[in-house]
Amino acid sequence: LDLNTFGLGQWITREQCALIFHRYILYKGAQFTQTTKAPYLDMPLVSSWAKDAVLFAQGSGYMQGMADGTFGPRQPATRAQVAMMFYQLSQLWPKE
Repeated sequence: LDLNTFGLGQWITREQCALIFHRYILYKGAQFTQTTKAPYLDMPLVSSWAKDAVLFAQGSGYMQGMADGTFGPRQPATRAQVAMMFYQLSQLWPKE
């Protein structure tokens, strides 16, 4: 994927999900409480363009890591994981 390629038919990765959700949150101006957590063991593998989004998702709590303490940045996001991201985000979203 690049600035000129959409990636039709390709899987979306976990780090791409983090970035999409993060950009939407920033666009909407929503405020989330951040908690400091131990960094994922594979943080060095997270793309530079996704690091802030992954840290924000972790600190906000709408994305969870894997049981082994990693994030799995380049792993495909499963339907269950994306559904959980939407659910967690809906629970954290500031009430109007």
